Amino acid sequence: VTYPFQITDSLHTYGVLGQGIAFLIIAFFCAKKYKIGGFLLGVSLSIHPAIGGFLCLTLFISFLWSYKSHLPTFLIALKYFFLGALISGLSLIIYFKISEHLPIISDVLAADYRHISAKYWSQHRGKISTLSIGILIGIISFLFSLILILFFKKDDPEHTKFPLKILVVAGIIGGSGCLITLIPTKFFSPLLVAAMPSRWLNINVISFIPLFIGISACHKRNPRIQTNLVFFIGILVLVLTFHPPTHWGRMVLLIFLLSSLGFLFFWKIPLGTFNPLNRLRMGVQIPRRILIFVMALVVLGMGGESYKAWGFNKNRLLNWQNDPMFKKMHEQKGTILIDPRLSIPAQLYTRNPLLFASAISSLSYIPATGPLIESILKEVFNEDLFNPSEEAKISRGIPANAVKSVWESKTAEEWKEIRKKFGVTTILVLADWHLQLPVLYGPEKKILNSLNTLMHNKQYEYIAFHIP
Repeated sequence: VTYPFQITDSLHTYGVLGQGIAFLIIAFFCAKKYKIGGFLLGVSLSIHPAIGGFLCLTLFISFLWSYKSHLPTFLIALKYFFLGALISGLSLIIYFKISEHLPIISDVLAADYRHISAKYWSQHRGKISTLSIGILIGIISFLFSLILILFFKKDDPEHTKFPLKILVVAGIIGGSGCLITLIPTKFFSPLLVAAMPSRWLNINVISFIPLFIGISACHKRNPRIQTNLVFFIGILVLVLTFHPPTHWGRMVLLIFLLSSLGFLFFWKIPLGTFNPLNRLRMGVQIPRRILIFVMALVVLGMGGESYKAWGFNKNRLLNWQNDPMFKKMHEQKGTILIDPRLSIPAQLYTRNPLLFASAISSLSYIPATGPLIESILKEVFNEDLFNPSEEAKISRGIPANAVKSVWESKTAEEWKEIRKKFGVTTILVLADWHLQLPVLYGPEKKILNSLNTLMHNKQYEYIAFHIP
């Protein structure tokens, strides 16, 4: 929902780390580790304020939901939360200190920048497809948790109730955030739009697998539920391991739906004599052994695949120390400008800064950079931040086709003005672009990592130009 789950090769570092830490904190609370959970909850506000805020709200409502039984543990967590929040407060003071050089803009202008970013430019703040795989998995996770709380309350093991409440609350917050994206941003606070509450539904998405396995494991003496768990993990592993080129997301969605329905059916519906598992008289240990065997195969299979991948790719870990092109770019000691079609970690390859990268995405968080971003868009890409071209509106980003003609028409003198103003010394593009600049290196065919899955690990011809 809103953006994919990634650990490495992601431009959206803060979102990835913030959501990962949030999931870890929820795990601590579910495991009744309230001291470390409360402390990290306070610290999470400095890791990612928006996600940390949603997490605080979710846990507070979840504690409030069952305040009679959780009041003592809430007070324990609250003490350590204040300690973590103190660290977040100190980090905020340090941030204000080191960011004193940022220009000061009015609150009205800051709101305008946040509004225009969400309206035209931010990939994550546009309208969400209500029938996307991520949304549907989040709904399944939410409804599964809600049904267990409402209709199976007396049968739920005590230690499962608090995690289920967390996922219900997270689903309501995240689902409300998804609905907000369908309404024009002018009706909401720019800060709320910037916080992107729709992403909180991702907690339901990533929690479903451990939730389902944990809930199923509570019914160790029910061979039907254990067999359902075996099929869930086994089929899921097959789909994720072999990763069919098409419709694999739909397959995962179908597995989640059928397994959750199967769990509810096998738990509550008495099957009597027509139950094949009863006829086989299968002991509970058989599905558990099958499950252990499947997990062992997963470890062996993924271990083998990882070893093969490392052996094949270790010589392609390129950087300025082992690649001639990136070495040349590194030696320029200036800012790099890259082809808008490229989503490669050029900063990692060369150890030189990029001019733009994900700067538009940061506009919602740091509107003080708005005047600079507005200037770069106009002078380098010929785009108007507040009145973008139709191509930019459709792509919610810089349109590569339009930029190609703009860059190819720029003279060497115009590029020198850009170097003087923005510090750009090197331009990296695909070899089908012909700029009026001296070639620094290339053209050369390379297979590079890319955040664009259509270009990841595929061979393309690159060329680097130098602005003298």
